[in-house]
Amino acid sequence: MFDFLLKSGAYYLIAQEHNLIKGWILIGQDFSTLKPVQTAGIFSLYVSPEYRSSGIGRKLINYALTELKQQGYQQVQLYVFTGNPAKRLYEQLGFKEICTLMSLEIK
Repeated sequence: MFDFLLKSGAYYLIAQEHNLIKGWILIGQDFSTLKPVQTAGIFSLYVSPEYRSSGIGRKLINYALTELKQQGYQQVQLYVFTGNPAKRLYEQLGFKEICTLMSLEIK
């Protein structure tokens, strides 16, 4: 699913302890149709269920933001679905909603 992103330079940052992967974040170059600035994307954030609510997601995002800023990016975007509990974390970290994706099932 992320093969194209990885071939375009995106990469994973992994949270692990004692050779046990607890979570990961996939980051890389993105583009913005709203602002003409260097834009990065957070394409995937995953924390294993047994480690959720332990701060791993926040640490992964903060580490990613620091790294992306050092690389010269001025903006970071991500997509989150309605009802995803991670949306609250993104908002706490300062992410703002900028668009709405709408869907209609046709039968």
